[in-house]
Amino acid sequence: MLVSPKQKSKRIGECIYCGNTQSRLQDEHVIPYGLNGEYTLLDASCAACALVTTKFEVDTLRGLWPTMRTVLQMRTRRPKARPETAPLITEKDGNRSIVQVSPTEYPLYIPIPEFP
Repeated sequence: MLVSPKQKSKRIGECIYCGNTQSRLQDEHVIPYGLNGEYTLLDASCAACALVTTKFEVDTLRGLWPTMRTVLQMRTRRPKARPETAPLITEKDGNRSIVQVSPTEYPLYIPIPEFP
């Protein structure tokens, strides 16, 4: 179900993952807040499923894409924890080193897997 840009949220009334309607439901971002997601599904995730999606989002946003999020100045609920530099791995004559650079000077690339 697509939500138009003018309509920021839609009430679902059941867990979009498991179909639960009996427990208290929570709001669910269509695109995670940490990736600048704007659209929210209201009453769309039970507590058990929210734990799973939250863990996945935290692992991804803080583990896989922290540099990308810092360089692109994406939203964060913890702005004071945002690093002031980003690690850049360099290699010269077979020797690898890590140089800390300002996010404004970081040559951003986004690793995206390609599947056959």
